[in-house]
Amino acid sequence: MKKDNTPTLKSILKYCERIGRHIENLGLTKDNFYESEVGKDAVSMCLQTIGEYLRTLDDNFKEKYNKIMWKDAIGMRNRFAHGYDGMNEEIIWLTASEYVPELKEYVEKILEENRKD
Repeated sequence: MKKDNTPTLKSILKYCERIGRHIENLGLTKDNFYESEVGKDAVSMCLQTIGEYLRTLDDNFKEKYNKIMWKDAIGMRNRFAHGYDGMNEEIIWLTASEYVPELKEYVEKILEENRKD
């Protein structure tokens, strides 16, 4: 039986949107992100949660929708979960400000393609 990844994708989308809101509401920029403990914590937690959801997508789905480097994204989650102090703040900012919007757009496209009327 084929797994329905729609609920997982909607959760990923929700956390992508939360990252965008955190950046906007806290007025985060590349210059002040490194000094914002609240911003780093909020964004990092959302990234870790996205990684948790990505892990639950089935392999057939990841093969079909291979624009995202799933393994790398899940790997980031593992680094958060097993050694947060070792995370590079520049990578966190780059991921949140550039890659998450791309992921959000891709997930929206996938959901639209698979929408059941």
